[in-house]
Amino acid sequence: MMRFLLIRLHRYVGLGIAGFLALSGLTGSIIAFQPELDAWLNPGLFHAETVGTPLSLDRLAAAVESDDKRVSASLIVPAKEPGGTALVTVEPRVDATTRQPFQADYNQVFIDPVSGSVQGKRMYGALRADTAHLMPFVVVLHYSLHAPGRWGDLALGIVAIAWLLDCFVGLYLTLPARRPRNDRSKPWWPRWQPAWRVKWCASRWRINFDLHRAGGLWLWGLLLVLALTSIAMNLSREVFIPAVKLFGLVTPSPLDSLARIESTLPAPVLGWNASIDAARRHVPEAARRWPVKTVYLASEFNAYEVTLVEQVEHDSVGRLGTERVAVDAGTGARLASKSYDRGTAADKFLYWQYPMHSGQIAGLPGRILICILGLTVFGLSVTGVVIWWSKRRARRSRMAPVCCTQAAH
Repeated sequence: MMRFLLIRLHRYVGLGIAGFLALSGLTGSIIAFQPELDAWLNPGLFHAETVGTPLSLDRLAAAVESDDKRVSASLIVPAKEPGGTALVTVEPRVDATTRQPFQADYNQVFIDPVSGSVQGKRMYGALRADTAHLMPFVVVLHYSLHAPGRWGDLALGIVAIAWLLDCFVGLYLTLPARRPRNDRSKPWWPRWQPAWRVKWCASRWRINFDLHRAGGLWLWGLLLVLALTSIAMNLSREVFIPAVKLFGLVTPSPLDSLARIESTLPAPVLGWNASIDAARRHVPEAARRWPVKTVYLASEFNAYEVTLVEQVEHDSVGRLGTERVAVDAGTGARLASKSYDRGTAADKFLYWQYPMHSGQIAGLPGRILICILGLTVFGLSVTGVVIWWSKRRARRSRMAPVCCTQAAH
């Protein structure tokens, strides 16, 4: 009876989440190589032509704001290597006359870090029919379905929880059925071995069934990690962080530690580069030489948040060192900070979630593995639906003669 109930549970939970998992698996396999694909599709946005010493972040921000008075720089991602562009995220300014934000059709600006010339703009996540917006659209589709607000995040988070639980149900159903204690005809392991194999010479239905069962078995542990990290990505504040807090102390992010300032403030006087210098003074000496990943101007806190990382490349195996420091935008005083190396075990566990989910924790091999896992999730979803459809059609065909006989009488 228990096995019968679990089969039905696996069937209907799988059917309920199959479409979401197929979409997430396919898009996830694509965005495992999102930086390379984005740069290949849009060389004009990501490759700078000017050679020389990069301008300061203050001059890059000024160049973006002078190019369009309707926007102001809110986050800067310096160029990772020579020949690359800097990325500036912008926010609409408030019209002094109407007290309403200006309307801008972009929120990202790509700028030559040496000359300061703007090379391109785009609205991240917008549904537009051009190569500049293709990869951001796929990324947003992957984690939120482009649903309004947080509805997409919540929906996919619930799907991830169902998937995590269904992983254990699916594993149990591959185990050989229990036999009476006095039945010694065949040991347990040899009876489980067929579940790990695909009978390629069998019927199409059997091959599909074996692919679904064996594929899930061979990659079960990795799929479980993918489901767990999916919950961390989509239900971080609602489920994952509260659950982790049950086992250890979680340090809040720097900006979460600050109180919002309601009054209107003058423009920050510290500046982008000075904020980096101020942040470096508040980290261990070894981390002061780390490259800058991002600098974020949080106007509502009158603060800059500077993120320094041990390695900025996507294929740096096991390089997780990170320092995030919030400094006062007027004085440079430290307001709050969070460190990977000096963080708690719970902090480190939370930080691992995205590198594991994206495969970046293992460099290029990890991203290749994530791509394969995404295709596997897509394949398991499709083969699961095919199994259900084939059984449903078989049941209907068996019932048809009975119905015809009853009708004749």
